[in-house]
Amino acid sequence: TKFVLDKSKFIKTLSLYALRVRNSDLARFRTEFKNYVLDIPRVKCIINDAESTSTKLLVLRETIDQNLTGISEADKKKITEVEKLEVVPCKVELGYENFTADEVIKQLLPAGIEIVSAFESVGHIAHLNLRDHLEPYKYIIAEVILSKNSHIKTVVNKTTSIESKFREFPMELLAGEDNMMATVKEHNFTFVFDYSKVYWNSRLETEHSRIVSKIQEGEIVCDMFAGVGPFAVPIAAKKCYIHANDLNPNSYKYLCENAKKNK
Repeated sequence: TKFVLDKSKFIKTLSLYALRVRNSDLARFRTEFKNYVLDIPRVKCIINDAESTSTKLLVLRETIDQNLTGISEADKKKITEVEKLEVVPCKVELGYENFTADEVIKQLLPAGIEIVSAFESVGHIAHLNLRDHLEPYKYIIAEVILSKNSHIKTVVNKTTSIESKFREFPMELLAGEDNMMATVKEHNFTFVFDYSKVYWNSRLETEHSRIVSKIQEGEIVCDMFAGVGPFAVPIAAKKCYIHANDLNPNSYKYLCENAKKNK
């Protein structure tokens, strides 16, 4: 059963404290007291003051209370005696967008389950390789990854190991569009292919570059397992003579297309 992600469950209100600061002093105090200012991704640490338009509220971290516990004595004295800043309560609203993928998955899965949100990115496709204990939660994990990564449109999971002589691997669609046509940019070259019908490993990008860097202009190279061209295409661009082939007819098809595309 597909999982429907209810983002409203992550709406949360934090009861915090803030310093009431004149608008003209905001930049200075934000810098001086940066170690105490609220630091949550995509949450503003400066909010409007309902009591005045000439002041703003500089929100303090969750660990700091009305007595400024957690602030050094020197800074506390500066706030209360030198600058005479008022410490006031405030509310900060958090939503789904303020939580990381790991934090969301951790809240949605049962306690004690080892969470995994890492994936291989192949163009717009996120490729998961989930362990058996995460099988019951695969749709939850996929929906979170889809929602937290704007460039990802499709999430797939590898179902078994590679056994085909053509090196494709069985996969299942977990979330997003049923579109396996990937476009990958690697070292100024563009590769297009059907990810479900060929072998591609984005983690080999550094190895592709390392091998290509060893080839000198004018050399003759034979690539018998060329795939869609991650070695052959950049080698050809170095004005080498490259003979490339692959047992998988789909890989050979996209190898030829990528060779033309990158001329």
